[in-house]
Amino acid sequence: MEDNLAAIAFLIIFIIFAILSMQYGDRARLVPLPVAIGSGVLVLIQLVLQNSREASNLRLAVNAGELFGTEKIKESFEGKKIKDKTAGGKEGWAFLMLALFLVTILVVGIEAATIIFVAGYFRFINKAGWMRSLLWGAGTMMALYILFTILLRINFYRGLLEQLI
Repeated sequence: MEDNLAAIAFLIIFIIFAILSMQYGDRARLVPLPVAIGSGVLVLIQLVLQNSREASNLRLAVNAGELFGTEKIKESFEGKKIKDKTAGGKEGWAFLMLALFLVTILVVGIEAATIIFVAGYFRFINKAGWMRSLLWGAGTMMALYILFTILLRINFYRGLLEQLI
């Protein structure tokens, strides 16, 4: 219930943001309006997912401590989950992943880098299957393509490889 209240509060904020951005000029609203609409759609999707029957199967929250090795969750004999903190985390992995994403953008462009990054996240972090991971990656790229290339008429950076071809 608390998650629903927070999501509804954010939805209201995004709706107000969209209404206020309509008062801007034609070019000035090209960024805030799609951001508000896209964010509102994502909040609606979150509300639907967290209130559906299959929500227990989804692993949308990722424990950063477990991901980067500063915390391991173990189960006791009674079935309770215990957090075991380890000394010295692997924060460097987070920076490495970000740097790798930026280098991928530089080399192959935003479209391919987004598909690779999102599919990799769902496959290796969220432990989803390959098909589902690739669908999330392609779906994310399609949404970005529709928003930026079709609606806003902003072309993506194509990467250094396109200049070589």
